[in-house]
Amino acid sequence: MSALAVMKMPWDVALERFWDTGLKVYSVRQNVLGFAASSGISGIAGPSGSYKSARLGGPSRLRAGVLRASDELRRLHHVLLPPPLPRNALDDAKDNAPRHTLLLLLAALAILALVSAVWREADTYRYAGLALALVAVIRWFRVDLWTYSKPLIGWVGFLCLGWSLYVFIRLAIVYFGTHQLGGAEGIYMFPLFYATTGFAFLLFVRQPARLVLWFMILSLVFLAADTFYSDMFQGVQPAPWLFNNPIHASVAAGFIFLCTLQFMAYSAQRTDLGKATKNLHWALSTAVLLLALVNIIEMRSKGVWLALALALLLLAVMTLARGHRRELLVSGGVLVIVVAGIVAAHNIFSSTADDTMAFVKTLVPDVFRHGVLPAFDRAIASDAVPLAAKERLMLWADAINIWKRHPIFGASSSWLTEWQNRTYHPMIFNVFHNGYLEIAVRYGVVGLAFFAFLYTWSARQVLLAMRAKLVAPAAWSCYISTLVFFALTILTNSNNRLAMGEAFMWFAAAFGFYCFYVRQQKNLVAPRTYF
Repeated sequence: MSALAVMKMPWDVALERFWDTGLKVYSVRQNVLGFAASSGISGIAGPSGSYKSARLGGPSRLRAGVLRASDELRRLHHVLLPPPLPRNALDDAKDNAPRHTLLLLLAALAILALVSAVWREADTYRYAGLALALVAVIRWFRVDLWTYSKPLIGWVGFLCLGWSLYVFIRLAIVYFGTHQLGGAEGIYMFPLFYATTGFAFLLFVRQPARLVLWFMILSLVFLAADTFYSDMFQGVQPAPWLFNNPIHASVAAGFIFLCTLQFMAYSAQRTDLGKATKNLHWALSTAVLLLALVNIIEMRSKGVWLALALALLLLAVMTLARGHRRELLVSGGVLVIVVAGIVAAHNIFSSTADDTMAFVKTLVPDVFRHGVLPAFDRAIASDAVPLAAKERLMLWADAINIWKRHPIFGASSSWLTEWQNRTYHPMIFNVFHNGYLEIAVRYGVVGLAFFAFLYTWSARQVLLAMRAKLVAPAAWSCYISTLVFFALTILTNSNNRLAMGEAFMWFAAAFGFYCFYVRQQKNLVAPRTYF
């Protein structure tokens, strides 16, 4: 009744235009109301053809044709949009949702394999992520495509698909033009799988607490196996056997350290755990925390030390802002462990970082006074600069010069051709040791903006899901602290083109989409897309 309005069109057309009137129109398969037999005979177009002869000519009917075409497009648009039918919506995230035990077990193993790069540097995560995405796509086409209850990827999902297509087209153009494949180019098409992997999480993650517990158990096993106890007591930097070099192992230990902190906070907040079980959780997390801290210290990665310190500072501010007594107690205990580790290993810190700190204190003022590239050139020519820092400056200077020639869209995979004519030739060949330059050289400001927006959007989805009590507060703290940690580590290393960086970016974006889907099922967000 509230939607009644003056009909400006024939009644059968006006009633169908629900997008204009705001009416909810429902269809039935069989007629509710029967009609007389005479209704089958048209009163407009009879045998005499009088209606046909009375119609206006073609040009005079153009306006009506445009109106009808517009109506058909509007009808198609609104029919494809899901109507508000919450009573028919299937909540895939509930424990009692239909499931197959074996499939859920395999999916849980695949999710653990997706994050396995923090335990062992290998391409296992790629196969696991592709398997999850493939199963989710098959399920979507078999079941969800035909229902209005399916979650929609939203325009950010379409942005990821568009970005992957854009990367593929640019790679194809360069390849067919120059036969140049670049280096590590395929990873920039991974956003193709982010939204679908998030849908796989929605389908298969029934008990996230168990998955997190298994993550902690496996972290303990792999850390214990890859910790070099004899080297630790002798003050020698070890060579890890599960990672390609100590920097990669240190980054992985940093991820585990931050995740363990939130596991401890989550265990402290849970009221469903018995005393014995909670004590086991405390013992497990303490052991993992200590082993991760030992690996972070003994691997001697200055970039990881700085990134972890800033991530811990962020967590401290967040914890003080919340003011939960149990979290404050946990934070106090962790602080004691960290301070004890720093005091015990102060010789390692001073011998490793003193030269670099002195170099940074000289470089930063020079950059502000004379610009980035002139400051880099002077530091490279100086004998007082440490060799590792000098090699990074050479790589950054050469990469910036390429970026300056393609500032907006980058050079795509043809950057490697220009790299042959670079100014400096350090021993490192084609890794820039800066994740932001890795993106900027290939895809310019556009690429940096895409990834910055994607992970800002993902972080916001996790935050909103936490505020709606759809995910635990510890999940948000873990997400934002690891995201900040990763963003800082790629300032001095190309971790985004390593297994653990690629896996983290995949998992972080997929988890953002997962939170987006969960919010949809609770009617907290209503995207205006068809798929």
